[in-house]
Amino acid sequence: MNRQNISALLKKPEKKFTSNSGCEKGSVVILIFLFVTMGFTSCRDFFVSEVENIKFPGSESQLVVNIFISPQDSVIRVFVERSIPYVRKSNVATEPVGNTARVYIAAENTDYLQLSYDFDYKHYRISTRDFPVVENKKYRIRIETPKGEFARAECIIPAFRISDFEFSDLVYQQDQWGNNMAQFDWKFRANAASGSQFFRTGAYNVHYDVFSDGKGGKTIIGPQIMELWVDKGITLFADEKRGTYSFRAQYHGNPGSNKTFSARLASSNEGNSIVSVDSIFVYVIESDMNYYRYHKSINDYFYYGDDFPFSESVHIFTNIEGGLGIFGGYNIRRYLISTISK
Repeated sequence: MNRQNISALLKKPEKKFTSNSGCEKGSVVILIFLFVTMGFTSCRDFFVSEVENIKFPGSESQLVVNIFISPQDSVIRVFVERSIPYVRKSNVATEPVGNTARVYIAAENTDYLQLSYDFDYKHYRISTRDFPVVENKKYRIRIETPKGEFARAECIIPAFRISDFEFSDLVYQQDQWGNNMAQFDWKFRANAASGSQFFRTGAYNVHYDVFSDGKGGKTIIGPQIMELWVDKGITLFADEKRGTYSFRAQYHGNPGSNKTFSARLASSNEGNSIVSVDSIFVYVIESDMNYYRYHKSINDYFYYGDDFPFSESVHIFTNIEGGLGIFGGYNIRRYLISTISK
């Protein structure tokens, strides 16, 4: 065998595909693609079935309870609804329970009393003549439904312990837009011997229209209540140091030359006069921790939710065991600042 034949034997031959071999290669590629596709399809079916059958935590409906009580109330009202889970894609968050629930309330170490259902206003109620609320006592509520739902909570009515309450006279002036306004200040001191106190304060205007019937009698029409803007002081706060707190509110009205608001006089169809009476009040609430934490979380939710995009999520406070909502107690005092009428 010569050198050329040996070189030919050692040289690796080049592979040449015929038309049949091309079909075989394409078939292999198609089979691989089908197997991979079937694998993804089976995985997709698996995950979809799991998602459709998964039970998200907290996705079941819960009782939603709302009740605040104080010694100044004449009626105790309990609002009971049922939450609508987010996965149901509803435009509302709750749905009414109606009169199907059984709602009970009791003072500490006493038996429960059942509340009646008010069909007109859609809540449960009991008169404080039948169930008086007094300070320094703990109270309990219990709610049951035919569906087996059960919720309960406790709250306490704090004693009212502020001192050194003072307020200033109304000062009339014009705001930056040239509108007439009045402003006034008030302050008070927290007066607990120890521990935390929780407060809420503010001011409001009550407007009454007194209608004269032309026969010597008068009928009060109203009242209309308007919360006043507080531009000095934090109105919801906790105190641990028995501090003194100052506030200022504004009342936008029409002060006259004699430093009284101009009368809003009108005439009825019969020609009888309507006399306007404006009264300005300051209120001070001393509450339990439940009342304070619930309203603080509501304030934080609306403030940080819109104004600060990098804030952490705000959880609305609830003290309802077995459901959602709030059962809080408070004690309130109202102080008449001024009465202006003509």
